[in-house]
Amino acid sequence: MTLSTGAQQGETRRDPRIHSLTALTWRRFVRHRMAVFSIGLLALVLASALAAPLSRYSPTEQNPANDLQPPTAEHWFGTDDLGRDVFTRALYGGRISLTVGLAATLLSLLVGVAVGALSGYFGGWIDNVLMRITDAFLSLPSLFVLILVSTVLRDLPALNLRNSVVVVILVIALLSWMWPARLVRGAFLSLRAHDFTLAARSVGVGHARIMARHILPNTVSLVIVQGTLSIAYAIIVESGLSYLGFGIQPPTPSWGNLLSTAQVYALRAPWLMIFPGLMIFLTTISINHIGDGLRDAFDPFSVRTTHTKDR
Repeated sequence: MTLSTGAQQGETRRDPRIHSLTALTWRRFVRHRMAVFSIGLLALVLASALAAPLSRYSPTEQNPANDLQPPTAEHWFGTDDLGRDVFTRALYGGRISLTVGLAATLLSLLVGVAVGALSGYFGGWIDNVLMRITDAFLSLPSLFVLILVSTVLRDLPALNLRNSVVVVILVIALLSWMWPARLVRGAFLSLRAHDFTLAARSVGVGHARIMARHILPNTVSLVIVQGTLSIAYAIIVESGLSYLGFGIQPPTPSWGNLLSTAQVYALRAPWLMIFPGLMIFLTTISINHIGDGLRDAFDPFSVRTTHTKDR
């Protein structure tokens, strides 16, 4: 009986499903209850945005005779000043805001990871030049530059981007790549001196292969956590730009310009600002909690602690 129990324990210890890094990381993430709950909440927001075309109302269809109606069974979020269904417009606005958040984050991560990797790996004058450029962008007044660049891009007739989502994505990415660049640079500065990097260099492995195959995979956790937090930041920035009139322009709905329209009727029809604002709040707070959960899950000390307790 003792031998059988010992053999079972030995098999358990050798089971890769239990002791793999992925399993430990997942178990650590699941313990973050708010992060797990936030995944469900964010999935609900994403599903509702994707299901927007199923609504029986059009986001631009006007019905002045039914303007500023409070929430009812027919119009769940009420109607706006032109009689448009606010629930439908909030769903379509979510498609725009979430698209901007994801696309701007991906673009900023691509630029930031590339700059940080080159700077951290090569060091020297390359590091100095790239970091001084990064510092210059960090020193810019963000809101002023966002408004200025957005206005300039829209007024270029050759680009024909008067009411394009591309403008907002480019503007947000332009001023958000610096944080992942600094984060990745720090990781590369540390990892380039490790034994596995020195061993690869000693056998003649090229710089590009060392960066892509040996160092970059070890920074994935940092990039993922930074990316989740950047999505929430991009959504808030887009909403702010649209609220000020420099982002997504009506009649295309976004959460930001829905709030901009609602400010005139804040006292008369408060539902116009409550529901879009609630969508922004729920989305950003969910993404932030997911980012916190991923940060804890990818923490090497936390993973080692969990592994020790299991043993």
